[in-house]
Amino acid sequence: MVNPLGNRKVLIGLGLVILVAIAAGFVYLRGRGEEGSTVGEEPPKESLLARNSLSFTGAGDYTFDVFPPLGWARTDDEDVDLRIGALSPDIIPSTEDEFTANILFSVYTHEEISASSIEDYAADWKPYLLSYYPSINFVNDYQTKIGGLSVYVVEMTQPLDGVMMHQMQYIFWLDRDYALFVTVTSLDSAWNKHKDGISDSIKSIELDLSDSPSN
Repeated sequence: MVNPLGNRKVLIGLGLVILVAIAAGFVYLRGRGEEGSTVGEEPPKESLLARNSLSFTGAGDYTFDVFPPLGWARTDDEDVDLRIGALSPDIIPSTEDEFTANILFSVYTHEEISASSIEDYAADWKPYLLSYYPSINFVNDYQTKIGGLSVYVVEMTQPLDGVMMHQMQYIFWLDRDYALFVTVTSLDSAWNKHKDGISDSIKSIELDLSDSPSN
């Protein structure tokens, strides 16, 4: 069957990384390889995370380590700094098409909303997303700390071509120029299956201070 969202890979403005994440789910994992390259120490929960971490470097020469969820692997995507996806796709109930849950990682500048602090994202990011996706339903949003970094988190669902998607965006404040954007995408019908492993994976993100610029 033809994937209903298979042609939705669009890159116009940072907000549209949401469609990139959705499109990425329909790309079957090629060259699956290992679940992670040997970097870093043992993860805190082997039951939910891969044994080995992955490393990636983004704009501003910021380098990060992250443990993928167990059963997930790095996949090729030239549009982001790192993409990891589940090795087993989920089935869309209404069409029986396959969708692969995925997490995208990229370092971007603050130019989309001219943010000068993480509080600016807390105030302005949801209206910015709504300007692109009026059908978004915001489930939750909050600020937290992960790996010593200030993070704004927004959770949302939205229907797209009749398929209900579940997404989360984590915005890690790095400095006055850059933030790390982490976009999680799953079928809403499969969210409960993936959410705990995804949560632990996001909590494992660490900035590699030996290879990253000082703030």
